[in-house]
Amino acid sequence: MALPKIPRVKTAHVDVLVRRDTAARWEEVNPVLEADEIGYETDTDIFRIGDGIREWVDLKPYRKTNDNQN
Repeated sequence: MALPKIPRVKTAHVDVLVRRDTAARWEEVNPVLEADEIGYETDTDIFRIGDGIREWVDLKPYRKTNDNQN
């Protein structure tokens, strides 16, 4: 039995820019990130994803995880 053909996928190389600063500086400035813009706290490993509406402190924080953890 033959394996099904896998469709060819076009790939693109992109650069992703992440805004970086300390937690204190993010809270001091408290910017509104553009929709899908990423901001990263360099001293806490927390990042937030902008929605174009809410200020930094109102965005949900996410923490980097170790890929080796289950």
